[in-house]
Amino acid sequence: MLKNLKLGSKLMLGFSVVAAIALFLGGIGFFGAVKNESAMEEVGGVRLPAVQSLLEMKAAMQSIIINQRTLLTRIIQRICGSCNTEA
Repeated sequence: MLKNLKLGSKLMLGFSVVAAIALFLGGIGFFGAVKNESAMEEVGGVRLPAVQSLLEMKAAMQSIIINQRTLLTRIIQRICGSCNTEA
């Protein structure tokens, strides 16, 4: 089939096939980019605020733990201080 075509026709056919492949791959890339954009919007709009809230909760929890240790230290010092004075 290709043997009967002239050189110019063969070149045009070859470039047309390459252009069709490039167009196909470009379409796949475009739709992938659109899908990726919607996924990034979901990450930025939904997941990051949740992560930020978790970080704030973690900081508040650490503050609570520090305050509890401070209170427990004072209570233990009072108990041990009263034990030492009794003996």
